[in-house]
Amino acid sequence: MLRLEYPRTALEVYNDTETDQPTIDLPNPTAWVRLLVTQHQQAQWDLEQLHGMCGDAYDRADRRIVAIKRNFHLLTQALEYVYKTAEANRTVSHEWMQTELMRTASAAQKFTTDVWTAITARDKDQAEKEGHQITRITRLNDAVQFLQVVDRKRAEEQQTWNANCEKWAMNQQEETERLAREQQRLRTEVSAIKQATTTPTYLQLALPKDVPLPTSREGTPEAAAGGAGGEPPR
Repeated sequence: MLRLEYPRTALEVYNDTETDQPTIDLPNPTAWVRLLVTQHQQAQWDLEQLHGMCGDAYDRADRRIVAIKRNFHLLTQALEYVYKTAEANRTVSHEWMQTELMRTASAAQKFTTDVWTAITARDKDQAEKEGHQITRITRLNDAVQFLQVVDRKRAEEQQTWNANCEKWAMNQQEETERLAREQQRLRTEVSAIKQATTTPTYLQLALPKDVPLPTSREGTPEAAAGGAGGEPPR
């Protein structure tokens, strides 16, 4: 069981505010979901450390701070998507799994590197610097594990997707062949009906027994006389 809380934004982390969204319990979360939650929780704590260490000392337009916020935002967006997907009782889409999940894992790794590089550079105490380095390495190991799990999950998802596409294509081919056979059967039946309705046997069966079938006049004297323009004998 995993209790999924609606993620806080960077501003909410800075202001130490909580969200008012209800939590969601996931009974059987996959490995990548667990790691995504862990990555975001760690990122929140790391942002608090950065804010406590640096405060407003960094220029908000500094590219390092911009990159940190952007990558934290990507983590937040991913967790929001998982939260809303679970809330709506839907499954994660194939497209998101193939693109956004890997993007999120890469963002987590970059975020960890940037945050702890900034914290370590800001701290003047050598012993604390060494402690920050240990935390940074631990965080990076977690981020790499998340990246590896996501890569495997994406490959499995793609394999499943390909198998489903092949199955769908085979079903479509079988349905097309079945329709072709049905059309051929109908054409054969129509042709047989047309042939049967033009034979003397069919006409003899259709007419009353005392009505003779019309016979061909071809080859008779009357036909010859008629063909020559003469009148038939009276």
